[in-house]
Amino acid sequence: MKSEKLVSIIIPAFNTGPYIGRMLNCAVAQTYKNIEIIVVNDGSTDNTVQVLREFEKNGKIHLIVGQNVGYGSSFLQLLQIAK
Repeated sequence: MKSEKLVSIIIPAFNTGPYIGRMLNCAVAQTYKNIEIIVVNDGSTDNTVQVLREFEKNGKIHLIVGQNVGYGSSFLQLLQIAK
């Protein structure tokens, strides 16, 4: 049996509290199961980190909480971490 390749879903997040939970639920519910979900919080000032911590606590995502370095730098950081 051929093993499925790992797919990395990388998500930079900044002040996405009202939306990030719904988006992550969709990512987790994918039928393709060999995935990793990596989220970097880019210094959010809303409830984004609290929402992300719940997903992290349940083992659904790998969370990096960072400073506000901007979308581009956050995205590059995610690319370096993804397998």
